[in-house]
Amino acid sequence: MADMEFRRERLRLVAGKLETVYGEDAEPTSANSVVVTEVDYVREPEEVRRTILLPTLGAQPVELVGRKVTLTMKWELQGAGTPGTAPKWGPLVRACCHAEIIQAAGSTQASPPTPIDTPTGAFTYVAAGVYAGTTDRVVTLVCTKAGDTGVAEFTVSAPAIDGVAAYQALAQVMTSATPFPLCNAATITPTVTTPFVLGDTFTIALGAPHVDYLPYSGQDTESMSFRYNVDGTLHIAVGGLGEVEFDFSGRIPMASATFTAMELVDPDDAVIGTLNKAGWLRPTPITKATTPAFTINAVDLVMNSLKVKAGNEIVYGTQVNYEAVERLDRISTYELNVRATNLDYFNPWALAGADPGQAIYLRHGIAPGKIVELSLPSAQFGTLRYSAEQKRMNWQINGQALPVNGDDEYRIRVR
Repeated sequence: MADMEFRRERLRLVAGKLETVYGEDAEPTSANSVVVTEVDYVREPEEVRRTILLPTLGAQPVELVGRKVTLTMKWELQGAGTPGTAPKWGPLVRACCHAEIIQAAGSTQASPPTPIDTPTGAFTYVAAGVYAGTTDRVVTLVCTKAGDTGVAEFTVSAPAIDGVAAYQALAQVMTSATPFPLCNAATITPTVTTPFVLGDTFTIALGAPHVDYLPYSGQDTESMSFRYNVDGTLHIAVGGLGEVEFDFSGRIPMASATFTAMELVDPDDAVIGTLNKAGWLRPTPITKATTPAFTINAVDLVMNSLKVKAGNEIVYGTQVNYEAVERLDRISTYELNVRATNLDYFNPWALAGADPGQAIYLRHGIAPGKIVELSLPSAQFGTLRYSAEQKRMNWQINGQALPVNGDDEYRIRVR
């Protein structure tokens, strides 16, 4: 008989890896470590009761059916260190029924530029120098000296945005087949087709490298295999799909997910292994300096907390010729707490119930590779109430995150 060994709370290890084929063990290793702050594992079989008639009262044995387990975990939200690179927690969000869209390098709006107020002059261009900014910007070109190629001059400008200073360059000469600077290393090679007059105005949009995570409705959503080791006791689960919440309510932005999966084998004793933290960056605490933007309908407000829940309805089932975890529905919701102001500045009461809803935008982080944005294009204001904190009055606003075009109720963007 083996000696008794106790299990210690702090010695736990989680690894997760996306599956190539649903329900087939992807065999996660240390390279797939998940750096978590909290984790819980529950075996949840269906209890089938036998209603045998007996001459006395009392409980009766049940039959335990199915392999359902839930694995709940919480991790810190931080970038990948390099703009346009997926963060280490990206696979977890993908297994929570999200699409991952990677824009690996800066981008420039396709030619032609956007004309403002029907300018006289015209030009086309080819994108040349790659935009190296950390946020999307719209550059405005205003003609300050009339003329054809090699003569016309422009003021090139972009307003301050999300903690990034305004940009302006004067007397920029536009010459066909010659690089023309925009901002942050972005350049175009123009071809002037019609001479310009004073005041001719154009805009060109620039996109920063980023990775987006958006809700996904398809049935081919990705699934995950897990290893969970509790100080030497190993649990293995497959076919995991999750419900996720993004939480900007404390000093450190967090995400938490509850995965429903299928237990592959019974738990067994196994060496706990090592935690591979490569690529998991230290978090950036939320302060005025590190969180440069929070707006509702482009109005600046003091944000105390913001939580967004995907609202995935995840179920496990086992029938004849069938056993799986499925996502059946999604209704995304949010919880927002902001400082109360005078209603002439911002009036949430007048916006309650409006459809489409309100545009909420949060940008956290300054340094490239450490920026996380959360945006809701149509947040419908539902329940509104006052709350008090340190003798300050706040508005607690809860409601649904509505889709605009579908699968766009909210967006997590990492830069």
